[in-house]
Amino acid sequence: MPHHCQVYDFISIQLTGIDYRELLHNPYLDFGVELKELSAVYIEFPKTAKWRNMKIEILGSDYITLKGSLHKYWKGGYNFDDFSFSEAILAINDLCDKLKIKPKNCILRNLEIGVNLLLPFNPKKATDSLICYKGKRFAPMNSTGRDSIGEKCSFQRYEIKIYNKRIMSGGQNILRVELKVVRMEHLKKAGFKTLADLTRKAKIKKSKKFLIDILDNTIFDDNSVDESKLNNWEKDIFLNGRNPRFWEEIIKKPSLCFKKKAQFRKIVKQYGKEGIQPMIKGMFNNKWEELLNENPHLESASKV
Repeated sequence: MPHHCQVYDFISIQLTGIDYRELLHNPYLDFGVELKELSAVYIEFPKTAKWRNMKIEILGSDYITLKGSLHKYWKGGYNFDDFSFSEAILAINDLCDKLKIKPKNCILRNLEIGVNLLLPFNPKKATDSLICYKGKRFAPMNSTGRDSIGEKCSFQRYEIKIYNKRIMSGGQNILRVELKVVRMEHLKKAGFKTLADLTRKAKIKKSKKFLIDILDNTIFDDNSVDESKLNNWEKDIFLNGRNPRFWEEIIKKPSLCFKKKAQFRKIVKQYGKEGIQPMIKGMFNNKWEELLNENPHLESASKV
């Protein structure tokens, strides 16, 4: 069974070490600035331009931001297939070449790390099975009246999303597991500070644990469990475990939470047939290593 994976996708960075006038004159960028304004002493801000799917904003003479998906940038606007470590390096180098910027001068503000996994069934089955993450119940991703494509859990420093990309991918059974870092302190231990860090394999390897954390700490339901086969103790554990409120009540008791999670998963493994959580984790582990090691001689190739 093939499965798709990404190392990372969306980035938001602050550009330093570049004069904003260099960007205004860049042939790839159209800020809608007339020639006479370019030669003026004072220029009115903000100025906005796009290069492929990247949005560049000059908010002031010394404050410039860039936002967009590296995956879409490199793949011509879509992001549901493989996007390997070596492709990410090529995308970063190409972007920096075009904009005449250096990766080491691009300070990371937000970052998305995620995996796209091609499942042997409709991903809705997986998203419908989500109970909670670290004791916090999931919320629908869509706030409109439409059916949600998946679920999310939001925290101060980060947000996790698990959602169905079937429609976006033209009918492929792709499940997206994503970490969106909104405060870079969350990735401090992995050493992510600039765009150059995204080209260093040693640091990317450290980021794996953040995605594994999502899969290890997410509780999945299993509708195939036949409750009639459970004894009273097992039924009590199973029914409690299917209720998000149960986990919310015990999350502040780590040892008890760990014990109940293990008991619930043991029952699901013994009596259930779906095995969604271990299957997804196994697929992720295999694909992550494949994407990082597709070019074993490439450790870093950024133009710092």
